Amino acid sequence: VPIDMAARTAELEVIRPIVQVRSGPNTVPIAVSDQARLDEGQTIVTDNESRGLLTFFDNSTVQVYPNTIVRLDTLRAPRFGQWGFSQRHNEIGLEVVSGTIKVGVAPQIPTAGPQTDFQVTSPQMVAQLSDGGYFLDVAGEATDVQAYNSPAVVGNVVGGEPVVVRRGEHTRVAAGRLPVPPAAGEVDLIADGDFTDRAAVSPGG
Repeated sequence: VPIDMAARTAELEVIRPIVQVRSGPNTVPIAVSDQARLDEGQTIVTDNESRGLLTFFDNSTVQVYPNTIVRLDTLRAPRFGQWGFSQRHNEIGLEVVSGTIKVGVAPQIPTAGPQTDFQVTSPQMVAQLSDGGYFLDVAGEATDVQAYNSPAVVGNVVGGEPVVVRRGEHTRVAAGRLPVPPAAGEVDLIADGDFTDRAAVSPGG
């Protein structure tokens, strides 16, 4: 962690147990059935029934659906940033290895403290998110990204020109290919205040 940045944590709330947490590739996973505080570098793993909710230090959230692996790559905040003594931003970075998440990036209010740079990666793509809601699904050799009410900048991990996915649009990034042009589309993720089944979600049409 750079000297002008401080490590932060995320809170995991288990919606449906059991969620596993790994601290490294060769460590024994810990089963979480209620709540846990997570650090940068840890990985959340859900099975075909378990679900969880991550809340970050800036009040952003991530809903983790069944059959999902998410690694907390970066959880950092500028030292003394809350007093206006730093121009650095909060940094939150996630890697979705596989599965489905819904991201809610907290509103960015300049007078309330540092802004947040929120990045999500997958084996195929890199997405820069602004405040708002997003849905990301990583399956097979492709990643789908849906923007609800704010734009996302989505590119391929191998480089090339990114695309801007605006409100109500989605894109797909296949391995080794540029993102497809964004298209309008609606994805209903929440039913009766709970997660819908992943099988019922098809942002690619």
